[in-house]
Amino acid sequence: MNTRTIRPREANGEWMQPYDPLKIYSLDSARFSWWGAPYYEGSGYQYSTYVPHDVQGLINRLGGDAPFVAWLDAFFDNITGSGQDNSGLYSQGNEPDLLAAFLYIHAGRADRTQETLRRILAKEYRLGRAGLPGNDDAGTMSSWYVWNAVGLYPNAGQPYYYIGSPLFRRARINVSNGSVFTIDALNASAINKYVQRATLNGQTLDRAWLWHTEVTRGGRLVLWMRDKPSTWGRRRRPPSVSREP
Repeated sequence: MNTRTIRPREANGEWMQPYDPLKIYSLDSARFSWWGAPYYEGSGYQYSTYVPHDVQGLINRLGGDAPFVAWLDAFFDNITGSGQDNSGLYSQGNEPDLLAAFLYIHAGRADRTQETLRRILAKEYRLGRAGLPGNDDAGTMSSWYVWNAVGLYPNAGQPYYYIGSPLFRRARINVSNGSVFTIDALNASAINKYVQRATLNGQTLDRAWLWHTEVTRGGRLVLWMRDKPSTWGRRRRPPSVSREP
C-alpha cells in the first residue's frame, strides 16, 4: 500500500502490517511498549516532514512541487495544539514536525509558509500560564515563537535560516562578534503577512532563506509586507542533498 509517508519495517525486513501513517504508535500500549514503538510521540506523517538535510528528496518522492504542496496543504488542514491527541496531522505541541511549515519554501511557495506560520502563531500561542501549545522542553515551544516573531527560523544542522513572516516591524539581533543583524518588516501587521520583495544590505534578495554567515556578520534585511501573496522566493530554493529531477 502506498502510504505517501515513511513506513517502518519489521525485524524480518517486511513492511509493517497493518500500518496507519496517522497513528501515534507510542501511545498504543496493546502492541508496543513506550520505547518499542516505531515512532516516539508522533505519527509517520509527522515524522515524514523532518528531513532537514534533504527536503528536495522528499519533494521528488512525492512527485514534484505541485503534489508536494498539496501533500503539505492536507497536512495543515487540521492543526492541533497537543502532541498527544492521536490525530496524526500537524501538531505544534511536539517537536517531530516543527519544521514542516517551512518546507513550502523548498517548493517555491514562500507565501504558503508565511500564511501557515501566521495561522499557527495566532491560534496556538496566547497569554497566561497555558499560553504554550505543549511542554516547552528546554524552551523549544517558546523559542519557536520567538524565532518566528522575528521572522527567521534555523534549519537544524544546516547553515541557513528560512525567512518567514515577522510579527515585529523591526528586530535587532546582537550576534557574538559584536555585529548587529536588523530585520525591518515594513508595514507588517495581522493582515500584511506576505513578503512582496526583499533586500539584504541594500541589494535585491530573491530567495526566502539566508546563509548563517549572512546573519552572523551583521547587516540589514528589509521585507516589504502586504496583504496579498506574491511570487517572491520562488526561483532560488534552499540547499538540499538531492537535486531537482
